[in-house]
Amino acid sequence: MGEPVVTPALMRALGQIAGVHVWNYQDDVVHVRPPFLTVHCTGTGPRTIALPNKWSVYDLLHKDWIATDSTSLRFNAV
Repeated sequence: MGEPVVTPALMRALGQIAGVHVWNYQDDVVHVRPPFLTVHCTGTGPRTIALPNKWSVYDLLHKDWIATDSTSLRFNAV
């Protein structure tokens, strides 16, 4: 949207009011199509992805389980 008052935070708030799951609060791009979740970070630093209903997380690059039955995934964006 081209309006300066329409920020990502406003869109997140409207989505939460409508009952939408919010994956990320750092203005990163999160694409989810189970079983895959990809994140394009806007910068470096610590990130948290909110997972719905205790999802399990498997890192395809390192071939290892990161989180099992967790409500969030924490990582450091490089």
